[in-house]
Amino acid sequence: MNLPPDLRNRVLQAVQQHPAAPRPVARRRRLAAGGLTVIVYVALLAAIGLAPDDPRPDGHVLTTAVGLVALALGALLVSLRRGSTMTGPPVGVRLAFLGGGVAGWALLLGALYAAWPETTALESPRPLPLGCWLLTLLFAAAPLTLLVVLRRGAEAVSPGATAATVSLAAALAGTLGATLHCPYAGLVHQLVGHGLPLVALTALGAWALAPWLSVRRGQVPGPRR
Repeated sequence: MNLPPDLRNRVLQAVQQHPAAPRPVARRRRLAAGGLTVIVYVALLAAIGLAPDDPRPDGHVLTTAVGLVALALGALLVSLRRGSTMTGPPVGVRLAFLGGGVAGWALLLGALYAAWPETTALESPRPLPLGCWLLTLLFAAAPLTLLVVLRRGAEAVSPGATAATVSLAAALAGTLGATLHCPYAGLVHQLVGHGLPLVALTALGAWALAPWLSVRRGQVPGPRR
């Protein structure tokens, strides 16, 4: 891939100012950061707990968890994989997975209703699911922080696409935590209480995080020009 001269100069300057750690050291740091994030996430889940007196069948809850974990791991791999060119997957692949991740959540929801149609009646009595919105943000915070720290100032090509997939991975992690605690599986609640924050966090992250992920001119990323 031939980079424009100004972008190439920025990459070289960033490498000189912030040299990468040796691979074994970087790998240990990533593992430590990932392990800490998992510990924080599981501790948060244990503190908040699963849904009390959950009316959903066990198979429904298990299928939801497995499906969301698979989607989140897919978004995580697309976000962090560098490949031989060290620029990550092509932008088209990342954008395709971005749409596929949201579509995957919708397909998962449809599969759950097909397997357990009785769960469509489990609607929340509250018109605005503020609790589920807050839980999604809370569970997404630790994974999002980790991913931003790992990729900050490292994206020379299409940081917006990476920011979107990073945000999608964190939003799916947030959706998982909120869904495990929430007993309401009705369609309206799922769309408003869980689908809306999933899309909103992904879109907001794609817009707000791109400057932080792009190759830096200095220590603190400025606005995009």
